[in-house]
Amino acid sequence: MKLINVITDRSSLDESYTIYATTPWTKNSECVVEYEPDDGALPDAAKINGMKYFIEVFLLNEFVEGWLANSNVKPSDEEICQRVIYYAQNDA
Repeated sequence: MKLINVITDRSSLDESYTIYATTPWTKNSECVVEYEPDDGALPDAAKINGMKYFIEVFLLNEFVEGWLANSNVKPSDEEICQRVIYYAQNDA
């Protein structure tokens, strides 16, 4: 699954999930969406595929909803993805 697809389909995801993705993070990064293990480690699927923590789904939704609410134009899916990547790298 590509990161851009997960971000685009964010409203269908359970907010208790976490997104893990391959680095460097780009719209085409492979990712998995899983529950974070109780011990805070990476889920097996993320570990096996060399992925790192990207962002929790509830944070993704809060960030995108807040950004869109304060935007005068509707950004493209690619622009949303790029902004989320920037947020995950610098602020999340």
